[in-house]
Amino acid sequence: MKIKSSVHAAPLTTALIAGTVIPAFAASGSAVSTADQAVAAVQRATGTTDVAGDSTKGTVMATDRGSVIVTTPARAKRRVSVAASDGSAVTLGLPATVDAVGTTSAAGTTVYPHAAAHTDLATQATVGGGARALVTLRDAAAPTTQRFDLGLPEGASLVADGNGGYDIVTSAGGAGLVARGHIDAPWAKDTNGKSVPTRYSLEGDTLIQTIETGADTVFPVVADLHYTWGIVSGTVYFNRNETKVLALGGTLVDGCRTRSRSSGAGPSRGSRGTRSRPTSASSSRSTPRWRPCRPRQPWPEAVSTVAAPATDAEGKQTGSQVIPKRENG
Repeated sequence: MKIKSSVHAAPLTTALIAGTVIPAFAASGSAVSTADQAVAAVQRATGTTDVAGDSTKGTVMATDRGSVIVTTPARAKRRVSVAASDGSAVTLGLPATVDAVGTTSAAGTTVYPHAAAHTDLATQATVGGGARALVTLRDAAAPTTQRFDLGLPEGASLVADGNGGYDIVTSAGGAGLVARGHIDAPWAKDTNGKSVPTRYSLEGDTLIQTIETGADTVFPVVADLHYTWGIVSGTVYFNRNETKVLALGGTLVDGCRTRSRSSGAGPSRGSRGTRSRPTSASSSRSTPRWRPCRPRQPWPEAVSTVAAPATDAEGKQTGSQVIPKRENG
């Protein structure tokens, strides 16, 4: 089994492919292939079962909500792209300081050895229609803050999902924001598979990943960024002007529009379970303070629901709200 690049092809041993052996990282110029080492470290951390194969020329993947095209770069300073069937795309710049040539393994992992100081980079297309950008800290001298430049479609922004990741959202036609993509919460592992603390923050259109290595960290450390685009999750966010507070028997609950005006069908009892996540005001674009609807008290399964008009600040009807219907007696 071999790995390939635009410059050379080199054999990758069975032990490295399986991820059972990762030799100590050799100094630059060693006869031991740094590409072999980089591939072994990454694939040991990620596995290969969800890797979609070589995507440097674009891989079309069918999902349950249409096809997406995932393209990983042939060189470290080019961009990762995930494009939806409507032509929109979310792109990602890798934290490279050197435009290293990519080398792609048989499983589909492309590595960029020494793309930054004491750091290797890698990319993978995933079978669910997403892309991974992976940073390998080769030793304790590697920078623990990594910066990824995001390229978002016009009108798209990020909303924190409350679990360490972000939803990529666009306008739902005047009825809040709908999530069309997602950045998973990050993870990092050392060479023994031990989790290393890591987190995201936002600075404009830059996603910053901080990796907290320590005295007991065994290098190399692999850190993961995984995102999708073009796959509607069903999460809808509303800003404070669009969320109405209703008084029901002296109890205040946050009103919730579960469908846009164009959906046709009215809300049903099952609409109460519409997926929503806690959010923060963090965003890469200037957007209102968005929040999902959240009842302030549990709605028992026995409580039915009724539809009530939802209006904007000017009194115009914009959709419907689902509110609990009090039982007689």
